[in-house]
Amino acid sequence: MSFNKNEELRKKYNEILDIVIDNIEDNTKLKIFKESYTDEDLDSIISKFCKDLESDNKFFKLFINRSSRLF
Repeated sequence: MSFNKNEELRKKYNEILDIVIDNIEDNTKLKIFKESYTDEDLDSIISKFCKDLESDNKFFKLFINRSSRLF
């Protein structure tokens, strides 16, 4: 069994999107986005997220502690 980083990231990102979609009323645009984002979009999102984590210790600690405030 081989590990495909992009597949795994897409899977996890979709899980996060599903949580958000399930918890907001007007979710049409988010559903459309979920069905159409590309690998390049995902790379860009992950890159920005990692840069944000690196630049803000408070944000990093929330992420490490898996705080729901992060979302």
